[in-house]
Amino acid sequence: MSGFLSGPPGQAGGVAPAFDLWANRQTMIAFTTMMWAAETLGYDTAPMEGFIEDQVKAVLKIPERVLVVAMLAVGRLKGKDKLYAGRFEPARSVFADTWGESIEF
Repeated sequence: MSGFLSGPPGQAGGVAPAFDLWANRQTMIAFTTMMWAAETLGYDTAPMEGFIEDQVKAVLKIPERVLVVAMLAVGRLKGKDKLYAGRFEPARSVFADTWGESIEF
């Protein structure tokens, strides 16, 4: 056990922390809470991922040292809401013990 904890501080067992992964997970907890809070106040929310971080930073004048994990649009619906398109059938994305092995529900 002493070998496991004898490395440099913050690297137990030789595993260095991944700050970007930690920041993402912590942000998503707050992000979800923000969505729930906004929706209880009657606002609609739309989470956004898959953006080009450098371009977001440039447009919003966000400092380079800041990690942009996700963005959340909050507003009120104008007009009529569109019909819910649904989700894929579970058989398309939910598997049993291995990828592609169907599961019975």
